[in-house]
Amino acid sequence: MPKKWSKREDEVMIELGLKPTKQSGAGWLEKEDGHGEEIIAQLKSTEGKGITVRRDDVKSLFYNAAVSHKIPVFVIDLMPSYLLVAFSPENYKEIYEWLKCLYESGDI
Repeated sequence: MPKKWSKREDEVMIELGLKPTKQSGAGWLEKEDGHGEEIIAQLKSTEGKGITVRRDDVKSLFYNAAVSHKIPVFVIDLMPSYLLVAFSPENYKEIYEWLKCLYESGDI
């Protein structure tokens, strides 16, 4: 991954209160792009006109979330204007608590 994208990935994960994963989750121990105590996140970024979200990417995120007992969050970064966070409706309560903590800490 080019240094520019790796740096942006780290910035987005930190902005969301998550710890960036080394090598974008390509290692044996840490998967996906970022994680917190209760959250695991995958990030897709582009400076282009659009982005493709593959079913396999989502399945991988959900699998890794189940294995790590965390809530899956899919982050879409349409640089430089939009940062979107997607999650399953069944996780509303946990996501609310996560966002509330971020808000109260002043991180968002």
